[in-house]
Amino acid sequence: MKKPAAYGLALALLGATAITGTVHAQDATGPAFDRQTMMKQVGGAVRILSGMARGEAEYDPEAAVLGFRTIQAVAAGLPYLFPEGSETGDETEAAPAIWSDWDGFVAAANELETDAAAAVETGGGGLEAFQAAFMEVAGNCRTCHETYRIKRE
Repeated sequence: MKKPAAYGLALALLGATAITGTVHAQDATGPAFDRQTMMKQVGGAVRILSGMARGEAEYDPEAAVLGFRTIQAVAAGLPYLFPEGSETGDETEAAPAIWSDWDGFVAAANELETDAAAAVETGGGGLEAFQAAFMEVAGNCRTCHETYRIKRE
């Protein structure tokens, strides 16, 4: 049986990784570029997960687990993508609060990683469990973006 959502998510994430490697080697370097690349992978996963959560796409347990694993993996590495000295450049959207409230930022990344790991366990367990897990993870994303991200217009 085909799993179009899982297949599409896997292709999107692999494609982003392959393109990133090529672009990174040729044009862009540095932590700001790396974190933008990783957040684009999270964005791709969230788009698919939110579609399933809202009923705009068919719930696919494999895609749910894959999406939450992507978010978990990126969250685990977030603190390493924001070293001192990477506050500017590459059109960063990182707010100064990341460095002035480092402990809070790391705690937010850890909470996202923990909640995404829990979502991996429940994401494939039916639509209702998936939706609850997604709301928890999405809430973490929203809170972090409100505090630690500069909105560009």
